[in-house]
Amino acid sequence: MERDILIGIDIGTSGCKTAAYTIDGSVLGTVTEAYNVNRRTALEAEQDAEDWWNAVCLNIQRLINESGVDPKRVMAIGVVGHSWATLPVNRDGRPLHPAMLWLDRRALSECEKIREDIGEDYVLSVSGNRIDPAYCVPKMMWLQNHKPDVYKSAYKFLQSNSYIVQRLTGEFTQDASQGYGYYVFDIEKRDWSEEALEIFQIDSDLLPAVFESDTVVGQLTRQAAEATGLVPGIPVIAGGVDCAAA
Repeated sequence: MERDILIGIDIGTSGCKTAAYTIDGSVLGTVTEAYNVNRRTALEAEQDAEDWWNAVCLNIQRLINESGVDPKRVMAIGVVGHSWATLPVNRDGRPLHPAMLWLDRRALSECEKIREDIGEDYVLSVSGNRIDPAYCVPKMMWLQNHKPDVYKSAYKFLQSNSYIVQRLTGEFTQDASQGYGYYVFDIEKRDWSEEALEIFQIDSDLLPAVFESDTVVGQLTRQAAEATGLVPGIPVIAGGVDCAAA
């Protein structure tokens, strides 16, 4: 049987959008599943990463059942997502803490320390970004300062789309388009900066290997196939940031 269907997944801030296309660009179906942004205080903005995964599974099942998508015809899956979600996971890829979103403002004091100790010019020269609590490194520092047990237990830090890629494939990855959300990502070399990692005192082992957005980084595992209704072995693409993909 010919494999001629592509599935695209977008982990958005307000919900997961999933679509199926033929290779000539015809839309077979689109579905959306909403989830919440949790705000216990004015500065907090978190999501349960399991809500992302549950939405992905439900959406793909709906595409199969409602749009007639034949799982055996799916040739590849791509995943994009909102930027700067900071998610510590264990060796099995399971969350140790809710994902701190781009809307989260708790790391204000960590940003001030970066500004005083390292400086805005250096951060801009490496990552192309200003100093702001929205980005990943200040939130990693916040976890280190306020929830040290979580930080010490972390195997990797993932973003929204890389978490879903891990659930689909078992592989820990970071696409280059989302790397800019870390102050230790060199936008010229498109990889982690050893110098910046040393300056920020971040262990490189906490960050996944970097891949270009169009790279096949793994295949759908049997466990993920059972959860989604697809068949094992489908190639999964590294993906990227949702606003650019749109």
